[in-house]
Amino acid sequence: MITNEVTPTIVIALISGLGAGVVAILATIAIERLGGHLGGIIGTLPTTIIPASWGLWRRSFPDGGGMDIQHSQAFQGFEAAMYAVPAGMCLNAIFLWLWRVLPQRYSLFSTLSQRGSTNDIGFMVTLMSFITLGLWALGATAWVSLSHHLLSSPSLKFYGGLGATVIIILIGGLATSSQRSAPKGVHRVRLSTLLLRGLCAMIAVTLAVYISKTGATTVAGVAAVFPAIFWTTMVSLWLSQGQAVPAGAVGPMMIGSSSVAIFALTAPHLYLYGGATWGALGAWCIAALFASVPSYMWVKRASSPDHNAS
Repeated sequence: MITNEVTPTIVIALISGLGAGVVAILATIAIERLGGHLGGIIGTLPTTIIPASWGLWRRSFPDGGGMDIQHSQAFQGFEAAMYAVPAGMCLNAIFLWLWRVLPQRYSLFSTLSQRGSTNDIGFMVTLMSFITLGLWALGATAWVSLSHHLLSSPSLKFYGGLGATVIIILIGGLATSSQRSAPKGVHRVRLSTLLLRGLCAMIAVTLAVYISKTGATTVAGVAAVFPAIFWTTMVSLWLSQGQAVPAGAVGPMMIGSSSVAIFALTAPHLYLYGGATWGALGAWCIAALFASVPSYMWVKRASSPDHNAS
């Protein structure tokens, strides 16, 4: 029997997850239709984090909250979850970088790629998934432990998130500092693949919101940005388009990830003073203006022939 206390949490978590799943499907389509440069930036706009943050906020304040809750334990829990997001996005950027680097560095991947059979490509994608997701899980566990022991106050958690954001920008800038082909897809991604991608994102966000009920806010924040979108993007595009399309989108997606981190850093106090709707809109605009737009301008400049000739 579901009690009245549990029911709102389940409903909020499912609504948040459904919103994230719908939004997540659009990123693969953007990269497929627009190419890795523009599609990669659009695919990392702070969209799935909106339903995730909304769910975490509504879980903390079912009545909407207000300015009087700034110093409450619930608000500090929401802050902790949001300030953990940049660390998760930093891990996601490294996750993406591995999808570009590992196939280039190890002969096993190049041999399987040259063979080109469905079984070889399937094995290669499966092996890459195990390696990259395993390393992400180890990094997430290390960050949660570090945050628990060293980042004891909201201000320390904020600076930890700010530091992770700076790292995202630096490694994303390096990954896009030289020209790399980022072609559009030539084959349409199957509907079943798109639905699977949305389902992965939905499950990640739903669990993140529900985890917040236990008080494990840092875990919830990291779980909210589990690389379901990035993983399914790499897998689905690699299987349907070949290695070049997802590899070309890696750099733009890495630096574009900074927009989600900036959203998370600005969301707590914007939600506090503007509510969930206006707070989310304000955080999204700030992230798009100060992260997504500059990221696209940087990627466009770095990939121009004039820049590479200099």
